[in-house]
Formats: sequence, structure tokens, C-alpha cells
Amino acid sequence: MIKIDQGFIRGMLINDNDRILVETIIAMAHKLGHRLVLEGVEEEGQRARLSVLGCEVAQGYLLGRPVDPTTLLQAHLGGNSAPTDAASPRGVV
Repeated sequence: MIKIDQGFIRGMLINDNDRILVETIIAMAHKLGHRLVLEGVEEEGQRARLSVLGCEVAQGYLLGRPVDPTTLLQAHLGGNSAPTDAASPRGVV
């Protein structure tokens, strides 16, 4: 698994160097048979572009906010609390 830092993701829609670097890392990872996780996806435009590029998994505020372990377990193991957006597993791009 290869993780691309949020600093590159943040600038990829406005900075050609960041965009080229992200596209190149994605292409290289796929050619080597690795999966990717993209960190810091906070805008729909980022998610859409990364999806077109073939990214499998993303992390970021667009997909959910951090939660404490108890809330996560309750949301995913059938506890009494209803899942919140933050605990929903929406990291797949």
C-alpha cells in the first residue's frame, strides 16, 4: 500500500507540479501492482479527479471526520448509537 501525502493532494487542482506528481505516483504504483490510499481529500473535485485516475481508497474530511474508538465500534458493531457521518465507511473513491 502506498500513501500519498495530503500536501500533494491539497494542491493538485491548482498546482501543475502537484498534479503531475500525483498522477505519476498513481501510474507508477499501479504498474508495480500496489494499491493506493490518498490522504487529505477535502474537496469533491479532488475525489472526482482521483477516481478517474484509478485511486482505490481515500482519507479526508470530505469522506468523514475523525471519531473516538467507542463511537466507531458502536457504529460498526451494532451498538445502540446510530452511525454518524464521521463513522460511516466512505473512504472508497
